[in-house]
Amino acid sequence: MPPPLRQREPTEDTDINEVDFPEFDKRPAFIHVLLLNKTIRLFFVLGVAAIVIPAFAYLFFFSQEIGHAPRQLLTGTCGHPTLYHIQCGFPNSTKEECHNLGCCYTSLSTCYHSLPSEHQYQSVQSEWRNGTLLTPTRNQTPYHKPASPKIFIHLKVLNQSRIQLTLDTTANQPDTTSTDQPISTVNAGDLQAKIYSPTFFVEVSNVTAGEIIFSSARGPLIVTENFFEWTLHLGVDSMFGLGEAVLEPGRKYLLFNSQNASAVPAVMGYSEY
Repeated sequence: MPPPLRQREPTEDTDINEVDFPEFDKRPAFIHVLLLNKTIRLFFVLGVAAIVIPAFAYLFFFSQEIGHAPRQLLTGTCGHPTLYHIQCGFPNSTKEECHNLGCCYTSLSTCYHSLPSEHQYQSVQSEWRNGTLLTPTRNQTPYHKPASPKIFIHLKVLNQSRIQLTLDTTANQPDTTSTDQPISTVNAGDLQAKIYSPTFFVEVSNVTAGEIIFSSARGPLIVTENFFEWTLHLGVDSMFGLGEAVLEPGRKYLLFNSQNASAVPAVMGYSEY
């Protein structure tokens, strides 16, 4: 077995090199103070969450609008929930075609009306009366047909539970017993019909329950020579008159009559408690 190695002892001739190490600042950096402080970290996380969560919620629950008509024609918003999207014009419209119609276009290649829609009718009078004249906000409809230049409103109370609202392209409305007094709100028992201006919207509500039965403010009003489109948003749980159809969020129904002419819808709804 070889003998163990011995460590050489330094001699007087050996040069000892000394290295001076710099002195470091032992105080923690400001960024480390921020990251190591629990209170600051908590507020930092909450601040980031307050910004990120609403942004993601908007992207998931609201439409991603990627353009609109020129600003001078903009009267509504495109950032409303997809539940209230109403198709604008014919399917498969291009982005340019959709914007020319005054509607909104999304990254999903869907064209829908803004809220409120740019396709509405407005009053030319300062006060609402029976037979009030309405003119279109756009002369061209999304279906490439000219809009009817004028329609007339006729509102009357039939009894304590029925209100009749008629939109007609003729000035004379038969069997109208209402007076020619300014109207904006009509009451019939528990029912109340309210007309908004200058853009025409109607809202029918149950005064006793404090609930809206239906409103026309969330869709377009389009009238042509042989076509009529009016959107009613229901504020109740059930509606009679559609057979066994079940009302579901986002589901839309078309109302027809048996004479191949303009439909005459009768709306009756109630809420379940």
